[in-house]
Amino acid sequence: YDYVSSACRLTTEEEKLLLKMCTPSFGYRLPTELLNRDAYVSAVTNIDSIPTGKTLSVKIGIDKPPVIDNFDSGADTSILDNPKNCMITSKLFGAAYSRPEEDQVAFGGLRALEFINSALDHGVEVSSSSYGFPLMYDLLVGTVAFKLHPNDKTHNWGRMLVRVVPPSDFKRKSS
Repeated sequence: YDYVSSACRLTTEEEKLLLKMCTPSFGYRLPTELLNRDAYVSAVTNIDSIPTGKTLSVKIGIDKPPVIDNFDSGADTSILDNPKNCMITSKLFGAAYSRPEEDQVAFGGLRALEFINSALDHGVEVSSSSYGFPLMYDLLVGTVAFKLHPNDKTHNWGRMLVRVVPPSDFKRKSS
């Protein structure tokens, strides 16, 4: 709380009351940060009642870190192993994909923001005809002039979309 002015800080009693007002929804529990803060504030409140020479322990919880699949886990050599299968999939991609219109994405502003929000809302999947590999490739090589800011580089937008591909797509080794 280094950046909170002393005039804006809650007293211990106010913070305890606020924490009591936090009730989890049915089937959910309070975030670990709130449970830990409640334990700490309760300990601070009870510190005056501890006899001299005694100590007080505060039990806190720790969330399990989320499981993150490693995008860079290994090379996909399926294109080298089965090139005939690759030709069929490239024909399917080419038939379904059409580049976004320049006026939709090129000059930034609301339309470009709506385009990227739509891509993220619908999900970026390798096999998607709208927001799949062909779009990511076009962004990476600069064929689609997507910009939110005049100094944006389309390559960076392509890199960002590649990183939000779901693990089910990048863990499956297929071209």
